[in-house]
Amino acid sequence: MVSINRVIIAGRLKDAPELKTVASNRKFATMVLVIDDMWKGKDGEVVKKSTFVNIICWGSLAENASKYLTKGKSLMVEGRIETDTYTDSKGNKHSSTRINASNIVFLESSKSESKGARDYAY
Repeated sequence: MVSINRVIIAGRLKDAPELKTVASNRKFATMVLVIDDMWKGKDGEVVKKSTFVNIICWGSLAENASKYLTKGKSLMVEGRIETDTYTDSKGNKHSSTRINASNIVFLESSKSESKGARDYAY
């Protein structure tokens, strides 16, 4: 059976990306993408629901994300879904799902950003 693990989502950043380094000196960035969904409820009132999606990226993509992305920026993320599971010190099992980004596209720009930053090819 063939499997495909590819996702493309768009939203806005909850906070600026956090750049970190693992023991092998490889850099990664973590961030949370907020995806807002709105609809009219039965009473005609607008209902808003926000979904928070954890994102991780590695290497130069991580470095550029931490350099150019800030809280509230709109972007599109392409990558694959990953789930990690672990057991805490009390024996409770936990899981965490995130998108491992392979591409990030800026969906907006401001006049204060340089054109080179917005058009950077990851």
